[in-house]
Amino acid sequence: MSEVQATSAAARAHQASGEFPQALECVERLREIDSFPADGQPRLYELWEARLQQAMGRSDVASERVDSALIRASNLAFEVDASTAWGWLDELSGSFGSDWRCEYLRGMLAALDDANEYALELMDAALEHYTPTGWMPSETLLLQNAAWVARREWRWDRSAAYLEKALAIDPGDPGTLLALGTSYANRGRSAEAVRVLERALATSPHNQDVHLTLARAHRDARDFPKAADHIERARLLAEPEGGGTGS
Repeated sequence: MSEVQATSAAARAHQASGEFPQALECVERLREIDSFPADGQPRLYELWEARLQQAMGRSDVASERVDSALIRASNLAFEVDASTAWGWLDELSGSFGSDWRCEYLRGMLAALDDANEYALELMDAALEHYTPTGWMPSETLLLQNAAWVARREWRWDRSAAYLEKALAIDPGDPGTLLALGTSYANRGRSAEAVRVLERALATSPHNQDVHLTLARAHRDARDFPKAADHIERARLLAEPEGGGTGS
């Protein structure tokens, strides 16, 4: 029997006997020796620790371990197989109640599995229960990712609604400005697209995507000289520094 197997068996035996401090020592040892096992599937021992701390009536410490588990799950959820990641999140919710961060991570996993409508439901649940925490995602990033999922379903108005909220939180975020301008442009809201994209250009004057999207918005508004100007500026940005092809 390996050390991991022996320690795991001891932890379960102590837990079954109500010897929670001894079980916790075993789980802490497991976290040291088996968090990144040879089979490539990381273990989330922070969850086990949280349950033991909760059993000992240490709710504050248990809450800290849940936060640690969520942070680690968020860092690893897209590196392990999907069933492992979903299992972690189900266990977190089942043992400690639903958390907006679980809903957010579920939403991202669902989107990567092309279940975009379900992903949007989960993102909306995360936004409804969002509270600031000491780790990502920020509310702005959560809204940006919800908008990204909406765009995958060609839901441009819904994408714009998320991004408008994100922009209200951080009016100068260049990523939000470009994404919102793109959503407006794709819905034929050319004047709004130009207004937002000009703000994006002020923060990112050398961003080729901003120029190209502005060119499209001006074209749709039938302002062809401005469209041509932004196409030329995008072309110049795409050239190697120094320009020209040499002889």
